[in-house]
Amino acid sequence: MLKGVKLAKKRLKLPIVFAGFVSGILTSSVSLSGPPLVIAMLRKGYNKEVFRGLFSWFNVFACLFSSVAFYVKGYLNPDSMKLALFSLPLLIIGSGWGSKIQKNFNQQQFKRVVIILNAFTGLLIVVSTIIKMKSGN
Repeated sequence: MLKGVKLAKKRLKLPIVFAGFVSGILTSSVSLSGPPLVIAMLRKGYNKEVFRGLFSWFNVFACLFSSVAFYVKGYLNPDSMKLALFSLPLLIIGSGWGSKIQKNFNQQQFKRVVIILNAFTGLLIVVSTIIKMKSGN
């Protein structure tokens, strides 16, 4: 994707459906829904405005459904709610900064940044998991 290689145009709707399914599994299991959806939306070739809008709406619904499921299972406790409330202003500030920053990128730069951040996040998760497995946590 970074090299600009065009992927096959066959079954373009299938990756979005599959990505939604995998993202749902990842959201409820490890609270990380982004990577499959990001890859599928990049494959579809959405422009950065559509990409950001779809990703935002997906996250709203994914978080809503996950929060309800976590509440039903008893996973939401006062400590997690305090952390969430503490983090909310930081989320709002970060979102504002992100909106300003993205205006500086053209479509190709936006795509490149998204791919690099996605790859970096995936690598970070793999390394973190390996470290935790080795330490026995």
